[in-house]
Amino acid sequence: MEHKVYFKNKTGRIAVTTHSDTMRNIPGGLYFAIKLCIALIPLTNELNRADCGYQVHGTERKISHLFYMDDLKLLGRNENELKNETKIVQTISKDMNMNFDLE
Repeated sequence: MEHKVYFKNKTGRIAVTTHSDTMRNIPGGLYFAIKLCIALIPLTNELNRADCGYQVHGTERKISHLFYMDDLKLLGRNENELKNETKIVQTISKDMNMNFDLE
């Protein structure tokens, strides 16, 4: 079974899609996953604002990070961009009282 939750921000509508079979293995299930997505919106906004990452061909958009389940991948064109993104993650996670294992 698929569940969709929509959030609206200044740039448009964001859809979070979850599947019951995936959520079954996550402690807290669907509602934990939705709360986690909501909690990570400020982090996404700050990473997007940093103007780091890879340019998507033919667009103005850049990709600076990817989330999957409990995994965050930072993408940067060079070491300075990655350091900048790591600093943003440290700052936001400290403000939110969340811990990220930064490797």
